[in-house]
Amino acid sequence: MKLPALEVVDARSRHACLAATTFDEASAILEHHASALGTETVSLRDCVGRVLASPVYSQIDAPRTHVSAMDGYAVDDADLDRGVAVFDLVGESFPGNPLAKQLGVGESVRIFTGAPIPAGSIRVIPQENASLTGTKVTFSDYGGLKRHIRTCGSDFKAGDVLLETGALIEPRHLVAIAGGDAATTTVARQPSICFVATGDELSEPGRANFSNQIPESISHSLAAFVEQWGGRTVASHILPDEPTMIANAVRDGLANADVIVMIGGASKGSRDFAKAALQPLGLILHFSEVAMKPGKPIWYGRIGRTHILGLPGNPTAAITTARLFLAPLIHALVGRPYRSALDWIHVPTRSAISRGDGRDQFLCAQWHEGYVSASVRQEASSQIMLVCSNALLRRRRFAEMADPGTSTEVLLI
Repeated sequence: MKLPALEVVDARSRHACLAATTFDEASAILEHHASALGTETVSLRDCVGRVLASPVYSQIDAPRTHVSAMDGYAVDDADLDRGVAVFDLVGESFPGNPLAKQLGVGESVRIFTGAPIPAGSIRVIPQENASLTGTKVTFSDYGGLKRHIRTCGSDFKAGDVLLETGALIEPRHLVAIAGGDAATTTVARQPSICFVATGDELSEPGRANFSNQIPESISHSLAAFVEQWGGRTVASHILPDEPTMIANAVRDGLANADVIVMIGGASKGSRDFAKAALQPLGLILHFSEVAMKPGKPIWYGRIGRTHILGLPGNPTAAITTARLFLAPLIHALVGRPYRSALDWIHVPTRSAISRGDGRDQFLCAQWHEGYVSASVRQEASSQIMLVCSNALLRRRRFAEMADPGTSTEVLLI
């Protein structure tokens, strides 16, 4: 894949951002480095929400034989043609416990839904149309063309594909998978994620009230976010701005994490050590700072096979960049198309939106009843804004002012 040349934004253009990498360029770089991790075999209990890595084939016919579609009585049409009016009841057929006897002339079998059809019968008469006296049964209606029989293999046959490669397994799929007698599935391996949040001011939620610190509010949200997108969290650290501690946590993460997400410490302050602390570990940067708002400090690199994604420390900026970069990265690692996680829709805006500058802007917004409204507050550090938003509204670089009703690009969050 040929990566786009990095475009340097002219600093003299209106409100230009000096970050050289555009959002689209950064996305292309990350997409280039993201590929499926491999496969594993899991039980049906553990496969929901996973991406199927090979087709699921039925091991058996369904149904296994001709079975009754309802509760009633199995008879032979030949007897009806002979004018038999009263049938002898000679047994019962249950699912899993069929009647082994073959029907003779004028004989009938009590049968239940899903039970195998006994030899010698080709019709089930519903019990509502039957009258039983002792062992004699008569019928008020034979059912005409309706035989009320599900034929062998009418649902699917042994060898049929029940679910194709690439499918995201949902609970409803398990009916067919289990019904085809498959006990396991081969799925894409889940990426393991390690979070490293840095900042002298941070504490675990519930402890900040007893100190001058700030609750670390991002990693808990991102852990749930990762699970939602198909990954799993294997470690989470809250560390002070101390390069050795940061490096040690990342070194430990390299042993079992496919992705290490650094939260904070990515700007140019005197206590921002996220990238510098990782240089001795072999960090190779692929982009650092992106012309976007919020989220300019985002960065991406690799240490060996491990992806390192650095998110801003401000909450709204962190969640925005996670949706734009971490979600598609996880998608690609589980074998789904990177771009399928960036499923932009076009929605008219309820109000006017000011013209853009030299950055791609991603505004927190509310999508409701076919329209989108940008939040009045657009603060990278806001936390309550995320409660009130369910979408990101994209304003491309140097976009003209949008009047109410203008179609805009929206990504649900």
